[in-house]
Amino acid sequence: MSTSNICNFCIENIVRSKASWGLHHPSCNSLFNSTRNRCAFCSLLYEDVKARQEQLEEFRGTDDILYRWLYEDVRQTEKLSTGQGFTTSLYRWSIRSLGKTRESKTMVALTFRVVPKEEKESDARPKVENVTFGLPERVFYCFSETELGVLFGKGTIGDTTNPHKNAGVQVERWIQSCDRNHKHCPTRAKPWGAFVPTRLLVVGTKGSEKPIQVVDTKKNNIKGHYVTLSHCWGPPKLNEPKKDALTINTMDQFMTLGVAWKDLSKNFQQGIEVARFLEIEYMWIDSLCIIQGDAKDWETEGALMHKVYRNSYCNIAAVDSKDSTGGLFRERKQHQVLPASFEGDGNSPMFGNKIWRAVREDLWEQDLLKTPLYGRGWVFQERMLSPRALHFSKHQIFWDCAEISACETVPGGLPLPLDRRAAADRHWRGRLQEAGPNRWMLVSGANDDSIEEFWKVAVENYTSCDLTQQTDKTIAVWGVAKLVRDSLGEEYGAGLWERELAEQLAWRVADCTISERPKELQHIPSWTWASIKGKILVGNSRPPKRSYTTRDYSGKPLSFKLKGDARPIAHRERSEDIKVELAAMSKELQSAADKRKNSGLSNDPSRIDKSAETASRDQEPKLLDTTIEMQGYINTAPLRWSEVSDKWALDVTANTGFKTKDAIVTAFPDVKRDLNTIEVSFVILSLTHHNGPGSLPSLSEIREDSWYSGVGIMLKPSGERDGRYVRTGALNIQYLSVGTWKYLQNTSTGREGSDEAGMKFQLE
Repeated sequence: MSTSNICNFCIENIVRSKASWGLHHPSCNSLFNSTRNRCAFCSLLYEDVKARQEQLEEFRGTDDILYRWLYEDVRQTEKLSTGQGFTTSLYRWSIRSLGKTRESKTMVALTFRVVPKEEKESDARPKVENVTFGLPERVFYCFSETELGVLFGKGTIGDTTNPHKNAGVQVERWIQSCDRNHKHCPTRAKPWGAFVPTRLLVVGTKGSEKPIQVVDTKKNNIKGHYVTLSHCWGPPKLNEPKKDALTINTMDQFMTLGVAWKDLSKNFQQGIEVARFLEIEYMWIDSLCIIQGDAKDWETEGALMHKVYRNSYCNIAAVDSKDSTGGLFRERKQHQVLPASFEGDGNSPMFGNKIWRAVREDLWEQDLLKTPLYGRGWVFQERMLSPRALHFSKHQIFWDCAEISACETVPGGLPLPLDRRAAADRHWRGRLQEAGPNRWMLVSGANDDSIEEFWKVAVENYTSCDLTQQTDKTIAVWGVAKLVRDSLGEEYGAGLWERELAEQLAWRVADCTISERPKELQHIPSWTWASIKGKILVGNSRPPKRSYTTRDYSGKPLSFKLKGDARPIAHRERSEDIKVELAAMSKELQSAADKRKNSGLSNDPSRIDKSAETASRDQEPKLLDTTIEMQGYINTAPLRWSEVSDKWALDVTANTGFKTKDAIVTAFPDVKRDLNTIEVSFVILSLTHHNGPGSLPSLSEIREDSWYSGVGIMLKPSGERDGRYVRTGALNIQYLSVGTWKYLQNTSTGREGSDEAGMKFQLE
């Protein structure tokens, strides 16, 4: 077996070239021939071409060069237009030195881009410049083998990902290094924390096929390290009950005789084998540790899942298995895994005469995050909350902890340019671990992004995943939301935060053409992104100072009502100054202590029963009322699709008599709609006042000395009762003249009988 290669074409035309750019294969057949030699560059490009074959063939009758590239075996030096120097290449390559990194003296980026074609205008389609057929840009990072030898290891790899065989050598190295050297990762030597799951599995020792017993940890006084398993259940099989699921009927058997080895799914069997390899005695698997079909047990245990994963020793992930039968272990060949290796001949000023390793830029995303497991919404919080993880993918094992992210082919840790996505997750994973009694300090690092920024990214990543049961929309992210809530000291409900709730309501969908409001989510209010199936983008949680914000009926900031009055403290305005904020929190804590003292309760922890309070705060908050009371200016305006900008726009000046440029408002419908102009209702949620001419490029003709920017939402009557509306989309207000804003205030719906703050209505 051998590593993946670099073909002769790429060696001669790229590695040994004195140029910094050039054209790639002159025909599809030439590109295909290089894939037979397992060229790392050409194989990936050919996969892309085959995936976009249909789009490419649409142009074969309008582009002679493309036709020849697709269907003729053109020689490299053949010219189509004498004197112009054009070839039939679909791709061009370029190389650039990225200089010194934290690990290496030199690093070279090799980029492949499509040579754009110009679509000819026809009756069917208008002329479109720079057609690239949807083919992605591909980047490989090339590292000197001598400089990165530690990271790349010895250049050999076993023929399986089973750790009981050769793959276990590297797993042991990661575990030992993490245990001994990583300050922020849990170790076996550290005293065990207070939390242990309600139930665990006793997995036994290597090679055992004895039944796996479910144990009650409290009754058996179990204190010790345990591992968790992330896996895909897959669709249920008709008329075939699961033999490895804990139910009311199987509980006695599983807790006395145990679960027979033969009745365990392949995922469970191989996950247990990994736990045994790690020499961890206990394991938590959801369907064997939570009573299936028991709503009460699910309500209790589901609320604790964030603690289950945060306090585990290691999470074992079956990332390449789409159902319970796939298992974790994979057979493999070296050329499928090892980075391509090549040697320069001294001609190239970039590559010189060194030996290089080439790794694709999206290694982490493509081989790990785009796997079947990590496309599931439930697993998002499992991945983010676990202190360390072993991911068993299609060709290799990936490692993740609070300090490094690595894989078998790059065991010393991903080099900087490959580590951006993994490092971001690693950064937040460390921040979400237990931070001691003063949770606020979790978000106060001098050079750290805010925890609000993490939530913004978390919602986008989470809603990009799939959920088998859309009704799990909020509970499946509650584990992460709870930690953010405890850190922020802000109340949370149905996916939104009470602070700056008016701003929170202006979330938007990333692509309304594929988003939807399915029937199973109709019980969720329209004002939260949890009512939408689709990728969601939330706005800045710390907006600029607002001169106008919608309020509730009594003129206070917008809020939602929660069952059980779950707020730990009364709502108050927050300060941007952390010292002021800490002082306010300290005052509130002292006030709470004084209340306990005056009520006759001792501050002695042994005399205070906090179990009920802790349990209620572990539970996902439930809305007492699905409506939000608001007071604002509701108006109507045409919603139009712009072919030029490829965006929706709300023409808020259409009914005012003002100029079009007196308002620039981009609209984001929640779901797909036809392109016909339609009148819609809208309300402006908040505005920031600006002095001086408009500074945006699109406002070059504006000479207003005073104007506004802000956000809003589109509405429609709910159809049930007067004064109730549902949300239909979001608005981004880039420019709103003072005159237009005054006009909208004076002509809003329900103006008669309303006060200066506008119409009172309920958003549901």
